[in-house]
Amino acid sequence: MKKIFSSYKVFTPKLYRYWVIYAGTVFFAIYTAFVSHSTGALISMLMTIGTFISMDIFTDFFVFQGIFSKDFDFGILKNSKEGIRVLKAGVIGDQIRRFLQTTVVMTVSGLCTWNYSVEHGFINDPVKYAMAILVMILTMYSCNTLVLNVTRRHINYADGLLTNMLSLTLNTAISALVMRLYMKEDSTDPIPMLLVMAAIAVIVTYCMVERIGNIFLLSFGEKKMGRFGNDNAKKMWIFLFIAFGIDFLMIPVMYVGFKKEADLSVFLVAQMMYPACGVVLAKLLSYNEGKLPKFAYGTILGAGLLSIICAVICAVAPKTIEASGQTMTVQYLASTYVMIVGSILMIIALSVTGKEQRENAGFRFHNAGKSLLFMLLFFVLYFARIIILTVIGGIMEGNLSECIAELGQIFVGEGQFAIWISVVINAPLTFLMFLGEEYGWRYFLQPVMQKKFGVLPGTILLGIAWGVWHVGADFMFYSDGTGIQMLCAQFVTCVSLGIFFAYAYMKTNNIWVPVMMHFMNNNLIMVLTGDMSTQSMQGNVVTWGDIPLMIIGAAVFWVFAFTPTMRGKAVLDKTESEKKEIVENA
Repeated sequence: MKKIFSSYKVFTPKLYRYWVIYAGTVFFAIYTAFVSHSTGALISMLMTIGTFISMDIFTDFFVFQGIFSKDFDFGILKNSKEGIRVLKAGVIGDQIRRFLQTTVVMTVSGLCTWNYSVEHGFINDPVKYAMAILVMILTMYSCNTLVLNVTRRHINYADGLLTNMLSLTLNTAISALVMRLYMKEDSTDPIPMLLVMAAIAVIVTYCMVERIGNIFLLSFGEKKMGRFGNDNAKKMWIFLFIAFGIDFLMIPVMYVGFKKEADLSVFLVAQMMYPACGVVLAKLLSYNEGKLPKFAYGTILGAGLLSIICAVICAVAPKTIEASGQTMTVQYLASTYVMIVGSILMIIALSVTGKEQRENAGFRFHNAGKSLLFMLLFFVLYFARIIILTVIGGIMEGNLSECIAELGQIFVGEGQFAIWISVVINAPLTFLMFLGEEYGWRYFLQPVMQKKFGVLPGTILLGIAWGVWHVGADFMFYSDGTGIQMLCAQFVTCVSLGIFFAYAYMKTNNIWVPVMMHFMNNNLIMVLTGDMSTQSMQGNVVTWGDIPLMIIGAAVFWVFAFTPTMRGKAVLDKTESEKKEIVENA
C-alpha cells in the first residue's frame, strides 16, 4: 500500500489531488445534505452524483495526459524494470481514490435521503438500503472505469468531453435503474446483483491496470525492457476467470430466477458468450498478440456484457410477454435481439478486417472444401446417432415400425419444411453465440490442453471441463428434478462431441467448422421436436437407464478418438514466424 500511495503521488498534480477532488467531494456531499429534506431529494442526489462524476472525469485527463505524452520521459522509470511496477501501482492508487470518492458521496447522499425513502414508500430496511447503495457505488465505479478504458488511448480536450458525456449518461441511467429495482419496499434481494457488480468492478480495474501497462511496454519496446517474454500464463488466468469464474458467479443469480419460476433461457444465451469474452480480454490485455480485429472483439465483448445485464434483470425483475405465439420474458427477447445485431455486426467486422488481423485472431476461413465436408459429415453422424437410438428404443419397447415412421416425420411431416428453413435462416443471425463457446474451447483451450496432456487425453479433459461448465443449467434449466443424471448425460455429450469437434478443428485449422457444427447440434433439436422455442430444451427428465443408450449413440463420435490425428501430436501450436508466413502466402 505504501508503494501504491507513493507511486500515485508521482503521477498526480497537487492542485488536482487536493483542491479539485477532495474539496469538490466535501462540497457536493454538504450540498446534498442541505437539500435532502425537500421533496426533490432523490433528484438532487442524482444531480449531485452526476455533477461530482462530471468534475472528476473531466479533470482526470489532466493527470494521465502526462503519462501518455511523448514529452514525458518517466524520469528514472524510463526503460527500467521497475518502471512498469511503479506505473501500475500509481494507476491502482488512482482507482482506489476514485472508488473512495464515489463511496463518500453515495454514503452521505444515502444517509441524507434515508428519511425521505421511508416516508415515500421506498426501502425501510437499513441493511437492504445499505446493500442497494453499495450496488450503486460498484455500478458507478465500474461504468466510469469502463469509459476511461475506452477514452484514455489518446488523451486530449475532446476526449475529456467525450468521457464526461459518456459517464454522465451511463451513471444517470444506471442510477435510475438501480433505484427502480432495489429502492422499492417490495424490491428483490440485491445480494445477487451485488456479487455480479463486485466481480465486474474487479475485472474492469484489472483491465485498466493491464492496459496502461501494455501501452507503456509498447511505447518503449519489449527488447528495451529486457524481462518480458511469453505471457501465456496471464492469458490463461484471464480466460479461466471470465469463462468459468463468471459462469459460477452467475449460478446464485440464476437460482434467484429459478425460485421465481422465471424463464432462464436468457442465462444460457449469456453463458455461451463467456468463453469468447475470456479469450478476447486475454488477447487484448497481452502485448505480443500483434494486430487484432478491434471491431470484432468489441462486438463480442458488448454482446456478452449486454447479455449478462439481461440475465441479471431477468432474475430480479422478470417480465413475461407473448411474442410470435410464444410466452417469453422481455429480457430473453432483448438478449435474442442482442445476438442478432451482434451477429450482423460480426459479419460486417470480419468483412472489413484485414487478413493479418483475422489470422492473429483465428478468424480466417481455411481449407474451404475440407471444412464443408466436415460440416456435412457431422450432419450425417448427428442423424446416424438419432437413427441408432430410435432403433434401439423401438426394439426395447416392441414398436420399431412406429418409431421409424415417427422418425420419418422429421423430414416429411407437416410444418417441418418451415422449421428447416428457419434453422437455415438462423445460422447467420445467431452464430455469434456458438462462436462464443467454440472460440474459447476449440481455438484457445484445446491447443493448451493437448500440449500439456497429449492430444486425446487433453481433448477428453477439455470435454469434462466443458461438462462441468454446464452444471448450473443442468440443475435449473435442462432437467426437471434429475440434475445429477442430466450432469452425467452432459459429460457423455460434451466428451463425445468434443472429440469430433477437436478432430475436425485439427484437420481444418478452421474455427468456423466447430462453430457451425455446434450450431447444428443445438438447432437440429428444434427439427426433431417440431418446436422452435427453447421449451423443447428445458425441463427434461433423464433416468439412469438413459445414460447407457446415450453412450451407445455417442459411439459414432468416439470412433474418431482412434484416428492417427488424435493419437499423434498437437498440430495447432504455431509459432509467430509460421503465422507470418501464412499471412504472406494468403
